[in-house]
Formats: sequence, structure tokens, C-alpha cells
Amino acid sequence: MIASMTSLFGIPSVSAYGAAKSAVAGLTRLLATEFSPHGVRINAIAPGWFDTALNRQAFAGDPADWRRSCPAPRWGAWESPWTSATPPCTSAPQPPSS
Repeated sequence: MIASMTSLFGIPSVSAYGAAKSAVAGLTRLLATEFSPHGVRINAIAPGWFDTALNRQAFAGDPADWRRSCPAPRWGAWESPWTSATPPCTSAPQPPSS
């Protein structure tokens, strides 16, 4: 599952998205608890901040905001989360087209 940094931090202007991604994080924890006794692993990744229209809008007031919540002082590259998420998937996810 793909979670989001918005499930960890309160970010203005993206409350619906943050609520949805918080639900993904919660569902991941619940499913992991339910299925781990059967040897099934359930994981989610929150790959960090990426240069998207949504993030540019969210950080428009203070572009340095994202840097305070991310150990890497740069935007993510589209190739990086998909590479790490691909092995457990049955088909490789594709980054959104620009």
C-alpha cells in the first residue's frame, strides 16, 4: 500500500487527501495485526515529498515547510518509490504522467 507523509503531518489545504491516506495507514496496521498470525505481511510505504501540483499548493505559503519534516533536503524522484515498491507487487505501478 502507498501511504503518505500527510498521514503523519497536518498540512493545510489537503485535508481530504490527508484523511484518506491516514485511513490507508490505519488499514495497513489493522490488516497486519489480523493476518500476521497466518504468516502474511502487510506493509505500506510513505515515500516522502514529491514535486506535484498538490504539494506545490500545500507548501505555497512556506516552501521550506516540507524540508523540516523530511530528512532528505530534496523532492523525491518518481523512479525511487516505484523501484522499492515493485518487488512485492504483481505488476509494476507506473508514475503519473505529467
